[in-house]
Amino acid sequence: MHLMSKCTIPRRFFAENYDDFTLYIFTDASAYAYATCAFLRCEFKGQVMVKLIAVKARLAPMKKSTIPRLELLGAALGARLAETVHSIL
Repeated sequence: MHLMSKCTIPRRFFAENYDDFTLYIFTDASAYAYATCAFLRCEFKGQVMVKLIAVKARLAPMKKSTIPRLELLGAALGARLAETVHSIL
């Protein structure tokens, strides 16, 4: 616990002087849950920085669903997350 005072979490996603920004959304599903995450990739003078922006996860419905159906639910969750992150940035 004494090391917790040295732990820092950067809150700033990027500096204003980056050349290029790309938003990546990844989704995945299993028989128990589906999830999505958003990453922001920034480039500046050949240097690349990737930051995790947001993560969403849901449990699979109690009624048994097929994996392709759960993958579609994950893709829909990813599309909503992308829209939210895009509007905020």
